[in-house]
Amino acid sequence: MLYPGAGSSQPSEVLRFLHALRALIRRYSGQLTAMISLQTALFSRTSGLTRWMELLCDGVLELVPVSTSPGSRAAPASRGKEEAEKVQGFVRVYTLPIYHEKGGGGATAGSIRENLAFSLSSSRGLVITPYSLPPLEDEDHQEKSPASTIKDGLEF
Repeated sequence: MLYPGAGSSQPSEVLRFLHALRALIRRYSGQLTAMISLQTALFSRTSGLTRWMELLCDGVLELVPVSTSPGSRAAPASRGKEEAEKVQGFVRVYTLPIYHEKGGGGATAGSIRENLAFSLSSSRGLVITPYSLPPLEDEDHQEKSPASTIKDGLEF
């Protein structure tokens, strides 16, 4: 379906389209799914239209890319698996779909709102995983164990 450029960008037209799309999805819930993506650089989350659009959606996620410096080099090919699992950004969960009036698995909703990261690869697609900080490394790039830090700190 094609929309004219000038009229379709008006807030009233956008909201009417989303209401109609939501009605179709509710009517044919077994056959339809829709995903909408917005560029937050163009459509700020603080604007009224974006907030109304979020209210009309069942789930709202934000993918925040990790900024990389332009002078950084790519990793060697020998670290292929490590490079494939490299975090490319973080996931912010604002709302999650509720499947029924009892909440649809409420215990997982609280835990999924914690620290999440994503990576994108050609073989596995978009992968969202829990994020944790890597272990500390010293100058020799060896992991420091708690016993070695205590040993280094206690000299007689």
